[in-house]
Amino acid sequence: MEELTTIGNFLVLQELGHGGMGAVFIGYEATHRRLVVIKTLFEQWAKEENMVKRFVREAAVYQKLNHPNIVRFIDSGCDSGTHFIAMEYIKSRALDEVLKSGGRLPVNTAVKIMGHLTDAVSHAHEKNIIHRDLKPQNVMYSEDGVVKLLDFGIAHTEDDLIKTQEGSILGTFYYAAPEQNQGKKVDERSDLYSLGAILYEMLTGKRPISGSSLLEVTRAQIMGGIIAPSVFNPEVPKGLEKIILKLLEKDPNNRYQTARELIFDLQKFREDPKGFDPTRMFDDEETETKWEKAKEAYNKKNYDFALDLAKGVAQAKTDSPEVFVLLGKIYAAKNFKKPALDAFKKALATDPESTQNLLDYGIALYSLREWDEAEATIKKVLELEPENMYASRYVKLIADARIRPPPAAGAGPGFASSPTQRQDKASEVRAAPQTPGKGPAVTLSAPESPEQAAARVKRLTRLWWGYGYWKTGQRGKGVVWSLIEALILASLLFPLAYWPTFHVDFAATAQGFKDAELKATFQRWHDQKLDVHANDFLNSPLRWVTVSLSLILFLLGEAKLPLRVREQGPDGRGSPGG
Repeated sequence: MEELTTIGNFLVLQELGHGGMGAVFIGYEATHRRLVVIKTLFEQWAKEENMVKRFVREAAVYQKLNHPNIVRFIDSGCDSGTHFIAMEYIKSRALDEVLKSGGRLPVNTAVKIMGHLTDAVSHAHEKNIIHRDLKPQNVMYSEDGVVKLLDFGIAHTEDDLIKTQEGSILGTFYYAAPEQNQGKKVDERSDLYSLGAILYEMLTGKRPISGSSLLEVTRAQIMGGIIAPSVFNPEVPKGLEKIILKLLEKDPNNRYQTARELIFDLQKFREDPKGFDPTRMFDDEETETKWEKAKEAYNKKNYDFALDLAKGVAQAKTDSPEVFVLLGKIYAAKNFKKPALDAFKKALATDPESTQNLLDYGIALYSLREWDEAEATIKKVLELEPENMYASRYVKLIADARIRPPPAAGAGPGFASSPTQRQDKASEVRAAPQTPGKGPAVTLSAPESPEQAAARVKRLTRLWWGYGYWKTGQRGKGVVWSLIEALILASLLFPLAYWPTFHVDFAATAQGFKDAELKATFQRWHDQKLDVHANDFLNSPLRWVTVSLSLILFLLGEAKLPLRVREQGPDGRGSPGG
């Protein structure tokens, strides 16, 4: 590489460093008069097809990303056998160097860095990209507070051509989630674990898990018992400590489920560092459980269940702005404009000083394609918090939307459109008979309201007890409750099917079969006098006892099960019907 003076359109100025795969240079692009960072692949790896694919794939990942806290892609290609990726030059240091030289960071600084970093990760997740190698070495931090995330070399995308096999381990194990270190499938929550490890180190100057090898770190992760950050740094507030410990849960289901959730709690912490507690919102255990299930259902895009639960919480807690914000998000995700805006207005009336609620309202307006009101709302956020990076980002998104609108309302950032939503939206437009000379007319049918959707689920659950579970992916419970219903109906209808008496003659039945084995079976039942026992039962008072008990069980199931299925939500916890 020493003989090269140019790579692509860039003049090579100096080498920054090199690793196992290639070298990194500072370059100069004359056409734009700017410095760039050029990442290259060593010549020996250029002969390895998989290495080249991985390098080209990294460039493709960068091209999908456009965020102020992610290093900007400039160009890529191959020049005289040298594969390269050119990115913006940032005058900064890696976060691990900052921590090594200065030790732990002040709480406010660490939270601010984490806010920028989480927003960058959230943007990647919206593009279906999982970083998988989040660590201080891959975070650049400048003296003026600029944060940049880099190195998407092992990031996973939905359309990966290079598939990662389960059992393989990628990333730096000190910061990787337990499932990643065990070679299991990773998702967005794995990145959130890594963010927790970075925040822990920024506040304490230590890694959350000690060990000198992958085996030792993985064993410690499985055993649990992470030392609370406040042990090493008493200045860490309890609310922030709970955020960190939730991020570092070994079970992904117990962590934050999305980066947006983490962004929300970080903002709430910044508003009230001493009073913030992310673990509880309500004193009533039942309401708290419903609230958690409503949030989880929303994150999983089970909007019908989320709406039903959130409305129940809102009835119990009429003065909670957080509840009405969630209601507004759910309504917006379902593209119900008026109830969405009403819910947000109630939240803002209850807590008019919350910039986070105002920001969420602006995002909802953006997703509902109300550009003017969305822009005015977001600008109010910037007036209150000029450095709010999320608000700045949405000002740009709104400006872009005026020129090139998003594909559908409810599909903007933070309100991802599900396949069910897209199908529902498509069904709203029906082709009408063609008018001569005017082309086909289009008739718009009104979308199903939340109340209608809930009533539909309830009706179907009454007819088929397993439907509520089957609809939310709980196939096992759906089958079990379907079988229970079938048995109860059989025990109810079978004795009633014969009036006034019932007689079984297995011997006569056997004569009607040509199959010798089946005939022998019926003959054996006759010899054991099973037909006599059946006749005695069906012509005795026990027949009516069975009918009565079956009828009672059926009516209890009809009364209780649909309600319990809806209250349980999509997470599978609870005891339906009991």
